[in-house]
Formats: sequence, structure tokens, C-alpha cells
Amino acid sequence: MKQKIMEAVIDLFNEKGCHFTLDDIEKKLRISRKTVYKYFLSKNDILKAIIDDSHEGIHLRQQEIYRDTSMDVKEKLYAALTIEARHEDRINLNRVYEMEQDAPEVFVYFMNAYEDNWGIVEALLRQGMEEGVLRPMNVELIRRMLADGMETCYHGDFLERNHLQYKEALHQVVDLILEGVIKRA
Repeated sequence: MKQKIMEAVIDLFNEKGCHFTLDDIEKKLRISRKTVYKYFLSKNDILKAIIDDSHEGIHLRQQEIYRDTSMDVKEKLYAALTIEARHEDRINLNRVYEMEQDAPEVFVYFMNAYEDNWGIVEALLRQGMEEGVLRPMNVELIRRMLADGMETCYHGDFLERNHLQYKEALHQVVDLILEGVIKRA
């Protein structure tokens, strides 16, 4: 039931942004509020659970990529930075910016999730520098630029205004940071 509630909230978020209610969840699933409260304390708790579930999947996949011996460090770095999050194919990520106004506590929680668990990316950056695949640079600066680039996609209506989908924007951010903007011969 917990997973069904989370899936219903994803559908409602796509439809209404953060303007859905617990009543909407009850109607969609034909369950009582008591059933919702059995698993979650509030609408915000459900949204946070979806965020946690998505990020847990990213971190598990990053660990798999890090241990994968079939990829070189550059391939691993790109793969680790562009992992498709759980639920990403179902959530309209172009609406995440609405949380900034409508559910600021959840938005802050979402943005803080980007700050955690950069260890594998940092290790891959260091490895790439040691192997001579990447230029020697400050790892924290690169990590911060990547995080800021990814977070930019969620502030305001950046994606909507620029006619971008999150996945496309993420790939552009990663390409820009890892490859630069100068066209190579």
C-alpha cells in the first residue's frame, strides 16, 4: 500500500503540482485517510519518501558503476552523473520548481539530497586526474559546479522557459562541465 500511495502521489503531482490534497489521494486509491496515515504523517512526508526512494536508487547504481571493470574512468564518471532516478520516467520533473513556492520544506529537502553522497563522483574525478584522463583541478570546485548546474534546472521555471526536459538539461550540464564548450577538432 505504501508504494501505491507513492505512485498515486506521483500521478497527482504531475497533474496538480503540489496542489493535490490527502482527499485527492483517498479518492484516487479509494482508501481512507486512516490508511494514508498508517504509512505517512502528511503530504510532505509522502513527497520526501519519493525523493528518498529515488536518491537511494541513484546511490546504489553509482556504486555498481564504480565497481564495473568494463568501463574506463571517463565512462564511469559520465554514467554516474547521468543515472536516471527511480520514478524519473514517471515524474514531470519540469514541475519540481513549483515546490519552491508551494512546499518549500520539501523543496529544501529535495535540494539537500543533491548535497549528499558525492563521494563516488569525487573518487572518480580523483582517479581520472591520477590516470591523466582529466586535467588536475580542484575536485570540490568541479563537484560544486556539477551540483549547481543540476540544481539550476529546478529553480524557477528554468526548464519550462528554455523548452528543456530534465534529462536533456542534465546531459548538457554534465557535458559542459566534463568536456567544456570549445568545439574540438
